Amino acid sequence: MRVYALIIGAWLCLLAGCGGGAGQPVTITISPTTASVAPAATQTFTAAVTHAGNTTVSWSVFEGAAGGSVTNAGIYTAPAKAGTYHVVATSQADTTKTAVATVTVPIGVIVTPTSATITFGQRQTFTAIVTGTANSAVTWSVQEGQIGGSITAAGVYTPPAIAGTYHVIATSQADQTQQGVATVIVQSGSASGTIQ
Repeated sequence: MRVYALIIGAWLCLLAGCGGGAGQPVTITISPTTASVAPAATQTFTAAVTHAGNTTVSWSVFEGAAGGSVTNAGIYTAPAKAGTYHVVATSQADTTKTAVATVTVPIGVIVTPTSATITFGQRQTFTAIVTGTANSAVTWSVQEGQIGGSITAAGVYTPPAIAGTYHVIATSQADQTQQGVATVIVQSGSASGTIQ
């Protein structure tokens, strides 16, 4: 009778997902494994657990609150600071089994306005917001060079005397690979003043 009881107990444990199913170890995968998420933006992660009756996972951020937050549903919210962080899914059936996703939070540059139409003699003031870093400074430039006009360190753009479409660029001084771009349409005609 004792032998039968042991066999029945082992069978019930197998059905319930105790440890690995059919003697196989519990495994866990996470998707996506990498993601680029803007500061304060969200990204949904999913996790799959195999060889366990209990497929539930616990979510966490390896860096703690400094690395953002993640809900029980796997919805990750990035922190305001740029950097590299890690979202962790842990199997509740076997807490020694985890899967990790790497999240990159880049510095972002937003130029306002994103587009403008002006005429000869007018000037347009642009502003830039830098996210993901305490250094909010940008370097202003015109993509087309001198033929596309000029722009001051304060973001005041002066168009050329040739009608056309040009592009104003704000480059983050904290990370020069990050830029924001505004499109400027310069029309023929005459006007004066600065457009705010």
